[in-house]
Amino acid sequence: MMITLSHQQIGHLCPNQGVYTRGLHYYRRGAIKELVFNENTGCFEALVKGTRQYIVEVYLDNGNNITASCNCSAFAHYDGFCKHIAAVLLAITEGLPRENFKTTEEIQVDRLLDRYSGYIMEGERSTEVQLDLFVRIRSTYYYNDSSQYRVSLKIGESRKYVVRSIDRLIRAIVQQEPLYFGKQFTFDPTRHYFSPSSRRVIDFFIRIHEIEKQANWSGHAGILKGREVQLSGELFKRLLLESKGYPFTLEMDRQLFRGITVTESELPLRFSLQESAEGLILKLQDDAGIKPLTKECDLVLHGEQIFYLPATPQKVLCPLLQAQKKIAGGDLQIKKTQKQRFFLELYPFIEKTAAVTVSPSLQKRLYRPSPRAKVYLDYVNGELLAQLEFIYGEITVDPFAPAEQPGEQEPGSLILIRDTVAEQRVMRFFEEAEFTVRGRTMHLHEDEDIWRFVYEMIPDLQQYAVVYYSERFKQAGVRKAPRFTGRVGIDWNLDLLELELELEGVGPGELAEVWQSLRVKRKYHRLRDGSILPLQGEDMEQFARLVGALELQPSDLKQETVPLPKFQALHLDQLLRDYEMNTVKESVELVEMVHRIRHPAETKDQLPPSLKDVLRDYQKIGFKWMKSLARYGFGGILADDLGLGKTVQAIAFILSEREESAAPLPPALVVAPASLIYNWEAEIKKFAPQLKTLVIAGTKQERRELLSQINHVDVAITSYPLLRRDSADYAALHFSCCFLDEAQYIKNPNSQTAQCVRKLKAAPRFALSGTPMENSLTELWSIFQFIMPGYLQSQKKFMQRYGGRTTTDPGQQGDGPGTLAAKVRPFILRRLKEEVLSELPPKIEHRLLSELTREQKKLYLAYLERLRNETRECIRDEGFNKSRIQILAGLTRLRQICCHPALFVENYRGESAKLLQLQELLREAVDGGHRILLFSQFTKMLQLIRATLDRDGYRYFYLDGSVKTEDRLQMIESFNNGNAEIFLISLKAGGTGLNLTGADIVIQYDLWWNPAVEEQAAGRAHRIGQKKVVQVIRLLAKDTIEEKIYELQQKKKELIDRVIQPGETFLSAMSEDDLREILEI
Repeated sequence: MMITLSHQQIGHLCPNQGVYTRGLHYYRRGAIKELVFNENTGCFEALVKGTRQYIVEVYLDNGNNITASCNCSAFAHYDGFCKHIAAVLLAITEGLPRENFKTTEEIQVDRLLDRYSGYIMEGERSTEVQLDLFVRIRSTYYYNDSSQYRVSLKIGESRKYVVRSIDRLIRAIVQQEPLYFGKQFTFDPTRHYFSPSSRRVIDFFIRIHEIEKQANWSGHAGILKGREVQLSGELFKRLLLESKGYPFTLEMDRQLFRGITVTESELPLRFSLQESAEGLILKLQDDAGIKPLTKECDLVLHGEQIFYLPATPQKVLCPLLQAQKKIAGGDLQIKKTQKQRFFLELYPFIEKTAAVTVSPSLQKRLYRPSPRAKVYLDYVNGELLAQLEFIYGEITVDPFAPAEQPGEQEPGSLILIRDTVAEQRVMRFFEEAEFTVRGRTMHLHEDEDIWRFVYEMIPDLQQYAVVYYSERFKQAGVRKAPRFTGRVGIDWNLDLLELELELEGVGPGELAEVWQSLRVKRKYHRLRDGSILPLQGEDMEQFARLVGALELQPSDLKQETVPLPKFQALHLDQLLRDYEMNTVKESVELVEMVHRIRHPAETKDQLPPSLKDVLRDYQKIGFKWMKSLARYGFGGILADDLGLGKTVQAIAFILSEREESAAPLPPALVVAPASLIYNWEAEIKKFAPQLKTLVIAGTKQERRELLSQINHVDVAITSYPLLRRDSADYAALHFSCCFLDEAQYIKNPNSQTAQCVRKLKAAPRFALSGTPMENSLTELWSIFQFIMPGYLQSQKKFMQRYGGRTTTDPGQQGDGPGTLAAKVRPFILRRLKEEVLSELPPKIEHRLLSELTREQKKLYLAYLERLRNETRECIRDEGFNKSRIQILAGLTRLRQICCHPALFVENYRGESAKLLQLQELLREAVDGGHRILLFSQFTKMLQLIRATLDRDGYRYFYLDGSVKTEDRLQMIESFNNGNAEIFLISLKAGGTGLNLTGADIVIQYDLWWNPAVEEQAAGRAHRIGQKKVVQVIRLLAKDTIEEKIYELQQKKKELIDRVIQPGETFLSAMSEDDLREILEI
């Protein structure tokens, strides 16, 4: 791209004619070194050589408007373009040769090559260049406590030349350019090299040069200008320290010192100390040979070396040297009134870091025994008081008392040399604890500070001091961590547990207050008598865990004995085991009850004689488990895998209870889905024909007549819908026990069905369900609220604790499925087929994918895009929760298109890929001698499949919600006897309570939201009595939401494993993220 501008126009863009003229001059002398046009940004980038290199950028927009920038200082102040921009505009307008226009990559490579042009490796340079460093110091600290530091250099090979501009030398080194010094010597960075020690000096100046460059010192005289550089005190120190071992020349106060080097070794200091009439005299020997170079006296010249004292223990003497330089004569006169502080605060440091010659008369008087520290602790009015003493032989020193030296006024008396290091080591404990000093006593009054000092600091303090405690401290100060004990038993009269908890030394009335302090994570608690109780340690943790896990309230802890519902016994026992609380003792009766329920196989309960040879071993254990729970008034959930015979175990329990009872019992009640009530009747007649059964069904009048006969039968059977309609009648009756079959029917705790069953007067209560939890923890709570009301507390508290909320309560740490599992485990019995039925053949599951037909795919993609747009709008306008039903309805439409577009597209005449695949699959299966259960959730889809089966001449049965219960049993029996190859079943109508072991292939035509329902459907064939390997085949449409839903199901199969037991799956209620993932929005 080119810009067409006249010279006059470019001149108008500059602030004045002079700027334009200088730009023209730059252009004509070839100052533009690089010019690049970036087609992506529409920008010309140029490098202009002036006093230094400047970067210019020129932009041209679509309207031919020009904007430009330059990094020179003038551009920032001009009201227009600078000379560098003017030169670039002239180059663009006049048109530089094409080779001058390079790509960015070409420019980068050129710059890289320029850097290496003529470059010689360090080891390949031929000549070492000599560098001399001269340092001149003018001391002025006698007047203004400072000095001036000036540095100069000489450089050369055989002859040394004065470096007239250190800045020019450094720039030559950096830019790899030669620098002329004279006819005999030109410094060439590509040929010359420095020794390692000289190089450190050069690197020091290079860093200063870089700092000045970054700070943009343009227009200012930097510190490197000229032959002599003046450095600040800090830069002077840095130069000397970085050139350690490099000899240089030092001029100081008109004295010249040659071959000076810097060292970090100790300075050979020698002092003399003697008495005088006024006190003491401290004299620095060889004073003339020690010259401080800085006001801090941290750099000291001695002989031919400069000593850097901060690198040695002698750094503590810098203030002493500094003070001596300011005193006429250099002798430090210590008055008698200062003598004590001198020996306490200064003399120990001098003695440890320098040689000291003490006069013989004074040496005899120095007394230096090892100190012993004593600490006295008292507790008064809620404050911790401490007194500290240091014992030196026969002398006791109070660190806070302004005591004089013992016998100081007496000639020849001893002078105590105190060990300040040992004293400070002890004092530091009290400083860190934040004691305040009043007179000779230290005070600490904040509870937390007292607790921290006593429990965290005293153990360490006792390594250096002997600690004494007053009686008041022992009785009402900070107590030892208390021991936690307890006892739990059973009151059979009240049918309650009795829990007693005790913290040693804490009254029952204060346990609640201690617990409140534990809940807010305090480390201590002040008891009513004023003493401080530590809240740490294993016993306190055990107390907090138990109280929190049992959810005891402060009002409970105010009682000497805490009453608990008896059903808490197993949970409490498990807590004591998990937390290894050996100090809480359980009564013999409690231990026996827990053992019977946990180990039902060891109980002596006998099966009814008629069933001894009927039940399998695991079914006998299930029977004993229910008997153990019932004996102590508990209920439970029998959650055995599909097909393991939950019904016969329940029948065995009912029969046993009635045979063992000496007195007549009210009838047992069985509530089941409407499709299973007659199946229950048939199973009872088969396994316990001696039991009188009554199926309560029919019209309202017929049911009332049947209910009037209920006390004359052993077992009453009804359905959930009928129980709901006759709720008032059932609520007035008493039952010896109650079984809910397929108990997931009451999973919604707010449903009328769930409310009706909770009103029943029956004990014990049992729930039968292979899937007691399908979508959320609320469903589990609803079933437990039926079998043992109140065991999992209110629904609100249950969801707060286990529904995902985090807590800082120490007793509720880690609440979640793991803790919930421990609580519900004793009341849920679940066995899997692979665990108990070694003779059951395997179940093989796999997926078959089909690609949508062309017409089907066109419909699917159009509807998918429409649904995505509608979903985004709904969520944006109404929020996710209000849009859920509409979104799920849209997803159902997509799934129907996957099955067959005719499910909701009227007059659809095309084909369905999945139906075509099904036809091929059925043909192969039937030809291979297999018999098939075919499930779909859409009855219209079943009708389409039915029409296909009719056309192809297959024998089949058809079952949906419209088929009467009596007819179902006949169909099942006929299919199992081999009278058809295929059984078409509606997923909801036939997913439970059917025994169809005559089939060995289960085809899931479409996915249900909840895979647990699909598992139930597969369980119709894979159950007791099956002799063949069962194949479960899921048909999925490729690259559709069916694949997405399947993937989501696999991700969400964990919760029931953790809460119930391994072996079951479920899909939790879909979240907004789940739906977004499915729709990819």
